[in-house]
Parts: sequence; C-alpha cells; structure tokens
Amino acid sequence: MSWVLLLLLAAWLVGRRWWQRRFGQPVSERGSAAHFLRWSARIAITYGLPAVVGATLLGIDLNQPEPKFLPLAQQLGYGETFPTGLLLIGIAGGTVIGAVIAWWRGPGRRWFGPPLGVPRTIGAVAVALLLAATAGVAEELFFRWLVPLLLVRVGLDVAVAFAASALMFGWLHRYQGTAGVVATTLGGAMFGWLYLVSGSLPLAMLVHVLVDVSALVVRPWAASLRT
Repeated sequence: MSWVLLLLLAAWLVGRRWWQRRFGQPVSERGSAAHFLRWSARIAITYGLPAVVGATLLGIDLNQPEPKFLPLAQQLGYGETFPTGLLLIGIAGGTVIGAVIAWWRGPGRRWFGPPLGVPRTIGAVAVALLLAATAGVAEELFFRWLVPLLLVRVGLDVAVAFAASALMFGWLHRYQGTAGVVATTLGGAMFGWLYLVSGSLPLAMLVHVLVDVSALVVRPWAASLRT
C-alpha cells in the first residue's frame, strides 16, 4: 500500500510539473491579486490535495507525532515542556529584523529568492495572506507528515526520511535560485524538528504561515518604502 501511494505521489508531482510547463501561463504583473491567487491555487492542488487524500487513507492525529516518528521525536526531546511563547517571540523579532534588512537593501533586490512582488492593493494583500496560509498548511501536511511517513513505511530510517523530505522541499523551491533552495531546505529541516519536538503539526503550520507572511507581505512592503 505504501509503495503504491509513494509511486502515485511521485507520478503526481511529475505530472503536475509537466502540466505547469506545458499549459501554465505566467502572470506578468507581479504583486497583483491574480498572481498571488494563482500561486495559492497551485500549492493547494499540488500539495494540499494529495495530502488530504493521504490523511484520509492513512489517518492522522495532528496533535502528536505519528507513532512511527516517536523514536526520533523522543531523541530530540519530545515530551518535555516546549517554549511556544518564546518561539513566537523569536519569530516576531526575526520578522522585524528581516523588514529592516529589506528596507535597507531597497526594492528590486533579492532576499532568499526572487519575490512574488509587492502587494499593491488591499485585495492583493488579502490574497497574499491566503497564499501564506495555504502554503503553511498544505506544505506542512505534505512534507512533514505524508512524505516522511511513506518513506518510513517503505523501509527508510526516520531521520533519513525527514532529511530527504527537507531536501525535496528545498529542491522544489529551485525557482527561487540557489539562496532560496538553501533557505527552504534549512526551513524544511527546522519545521520538521519543530513538529517532532513539539508533537504538534498545527504549530509547525502556524510558524510556516508566519514565516511566509513575512516573506510575501512584510519584507516586500518594507523594501518598497525605499523608493
């Protein structure tokens, strides 16, 4: 069953990639609501849909690590008091620092890959926030649960499965350039660690959403002030 699902998942990703190259028409106007909406739909279909199907078929408890992940989770400190408040304070501080750096560098400069553009209207901001939420939920369910679980079920070590998933997460962000691949690979490893030590996939989703809000809205907006 796991081998079948893993092969179907690989075929799905390859097919989606072919479809996007063959029929996907890029949105020329970056920063528009349509541009962010297109990305949100793409992520929901590519990652959210198979993740929901996988969760339905395999079952999932979002508030504790998958039982097969427990050996690695316990080695990393699962079961100890997790400083959620401190984590959120750190994210807030990082967002502020990122905004200051983006303002200092100014518009048109890359920070962790090419931006999707500065949301120029209230509608564009709303859709950019939707994109952040979609990516945070769909990608965490896909890369931090479904992919590692299938890899473990076909015989891989848990740590290897999470490492492979983080590398896959980074590679699929190669449109952001080398810096983007490195940053998202490290981010994928961090999200995986967070899920395992906290036991809560929703917490990893929340952190992912906040990071994407910073990348899609806060930093581009800060950079645009330097005109």
